[in-house]
Parts: sequence; structure tokens; C-alpha cells
Amino acid sequence: MIAIARGCSPDRAPARGHTGVVAGIAVSGVTIDCVEPEKLAAWWAEALGWRLDGSCCRAPGGGLQRLEFMAVPEAKRVKNRVHIDFGADDVEAAVDRLVAMGATIAWEEDFPTELAYRNLVLRDPEGNEFCVGGPATRRRDPGSE
Repeated sequence: MIAIARGCSPDRAPARGHTGVVAGIAVSGVTIDCVEPEKLAAWWAEALGWRLDGSCCRAPGGGLQRLEFMAVPEAKRVKNRVHIDFGADDVEAAVDRLVAMGATIAWEEDFPTELAYRNLVLRDPEGNEFCVGGPATRRRDPGSE
């Protein structure tokens, strides 16, 4: 399945001098519902190279950024309303590595050629969607999914 991307343009640089903090508020983490929090946190910590901290994985450098995994009794049933976008210099290599770790490819979005950007939607081992995007260098063979 190929989705036509209609959102904001990828990789736009923030306004000069912008810190990402607005009105004293900054994104410090994202909480993801799941069935096995410690197991999924360990998967994400390995995938991102972040530090595992129980049912959280934390960004390097001692910052506030973290992914926290919260136990819920039900399995995921429908598409996430929110997902995380990750950037990669080599999208193909990043996706291959994540798939080897247990992620699955859901679909690749179709961006206009002039943007020279590609983006794949993947699912973690519990089915939560996330994206890996970056410079369009090679296209994944649709038969390989």
C-alpha cells in the first residue's frame, strides 16, 4: 500500500534561534500503551541506542526525552492516532536493521519526486506504528515486503 503524503513538508529547518520550547513547555516524552512494557521498552532501547530504565528508554545525554511504555490489558486493534517519526541518513539500512529486530513494514508513503524524501511506516513488535524517513536514494522493491 502506498499512501500519498499530504502533511507538512519533511525536514524543514526550525526558525532561526528557535529552541523548541514554547511558553515554557517542551516535549519530554511519549507514552505508549502496550501489553508487555519492559519487553517493548528493551526493544526500543536497542532500536534507538537509548538507555533502558525499567519500562522506559531514555535518550542519551541525560536529557528529558524518553519513551515510556504503559501496560494495558487489551492488545492494539486499530491504527495509532499518534506515531513517532524518526529520521535516518540511510533509510534502507535503518529499515532493514529494524525489520531484522522484529519490526514489520506497514506501507511506504509516496512523496513528490522533487522533495527527494522517502518515508516508510513500520510497526514495532506489538503493532505500534512509527515512521522512518530521510533522503530518497533507493526505493524498496514492493515485492520484498
